[in-house]
Amino acid sequence: MVKISVIVPVYNGEKYIKSCLKNLQKQTLKEFEIIVVNDGSSDNSGQVCEELAKKDQRINVIHQNNSGVSNARNIGINSAVGEYICFIDCDDYIDSNYLKVLYDECVNNNVKMSICGIRSVKEDGTLISMKEMKNGIYSSTKALKELFEFKNLNGGPCGKLIHKSLFENDLYFPELKVYEDLIFSYKAIYKAGNVVFTTRCRYYYLHREGIGAMAKFIKEPSRDSIKAAYDILEFIKLKIPSIWDTSFYGVISQVIKYISDKKQIDSKWKKKSSVLYMNETKKLLARYRRELIINKSINSNEKIVFIVLSYSCNIYKFIMNKKFGK
Repeated sequence: MVKISVIVPVYNGEKYIKSCLKNLQKQTLKEFEIIVVNDGSSDNSGQVCEELAKKDQRINVIHQNNSGVSNARNIGINSAVGEYICFIDCDDYIDSNYLKVLYDECVNNNVKMSICGIRSVKEDGTLISMKEMKNGIYSSTKALKELFEFKNLNGGPCGKLIHKSLFENDLYFPELKVYEDLIFSYKAIYKAGNVVFTTRCRYYYLHREGIGAMAKFIKEPSRDSIKAAYDILEFIKLKIPSIWDTSFYGVISQVIKYISDKKQIDSKWKKKSSVLYMNETKKLLARYRRELIINKSINSNEKIVFIVLSYSCNIYKFIMNKKFGK
């Protein structure tokens, strides 16, 4: 019986994929399969995976033309035969008891999703940051409140074990450039009903130049983040209005971060993509202006800035330039 299907998308990860798969082979739980989706790598990633697959029948390598990480993960989902599914990025690693702990937590607590802490580390092991909640069972409402506050619960699919039945009703990764993982995660948590969080194992996200999922967003604004914001906000408004205030503030803060940071302002505001992004952000805030005005989770100063942007990009830029003494 295959208890867990581990999906590993890889694109030009020749330098890291071998250590990732070796790390998986050391898991204390043995009844699992590894589905590696080689997403059109132009390096030797595919060959490295095939060599390891010859020595371990649990490794299944799928090769496809480059279609993006969302498509690669979806291909992996469709190929999975395990009772549960989890995702690992090819340059990350996990504790040796990771699969066993997350599996046992689901079974022992009769839930369909377990979550562990995420530690962001440098290649030398230096801790950069961590996201963890207290051990225990959380309702989907409570977990989603944590998720959309962007503090203690990681928004990506990693660090989570999900029962395969949750994928039967339209749970997949949307093919966006950014925040596709957040949309997937909130839908999975909502479908699960209850989730269990544990600190008995951890997922380690390695920060390497150009590798991180958010690297594209930081370097170049994407309208996909605006699309994701609409998706999330409409979901909250319809399904769980009780967490609207804090979640609205969390989502809007993430969207506006790109155009409210001094370093980004200095280097990016003149770019056409940044102008388009600011205009799309303006439309987003204008659509939710009433909700913005009455929101109790946003302090007065931030609320004024958000409202100004909902009316005028030029006035917003003037205010931000004054703030940073430009």
